Amino acid sequence: MVLWIVGKQRIGKGSLVRLLKLLNLSGFEKMTLSLILMGESHTRFDLAPYETKNFVSDMEITEKGKIDKDADWVLFNKVFEGDTVCLEERFKKKRSGTLKIKGIFIQNLPMIRIENEATIERSIIIPTLD
Repeated sequence: MVLWIVGKQRIGKGSLVRLLKLLNLSGFEKMTLSLILMGESHTRFDLAPYETKNFVSDMEITEKGKIDKDADWVLFNKVFEGDTVCLEERFKKKRSGTLKIKGIFIQNLPMIRIENEATIERSIIIPTLD
């Protein structure tokens, strides 16, 4: 499951994630959405740290134009659906596994375009008030 919190700048969208992080220090990890949306060939060593985490967050989604144009939602869906992904670590044997993480993504308006049905089904979008 993925939670998208979307709204205007500087109204406190990130406060919820910071609070959750403080309550769950060992279960939180930062995730760079733009990197995940580049696909599996660009995330060779990036997924293993999420294996022991409860939730991940990208509180500052950047490169919106590039994400809208070049997004590959396949790896994103694998990560948040619990499908098998490569969990390779540097200087260790290559292995596969599943991640049991939830995602919280904070974004200023306008929101990135999601045109993948599987991603839409996994997403809850919360627009903030002014």
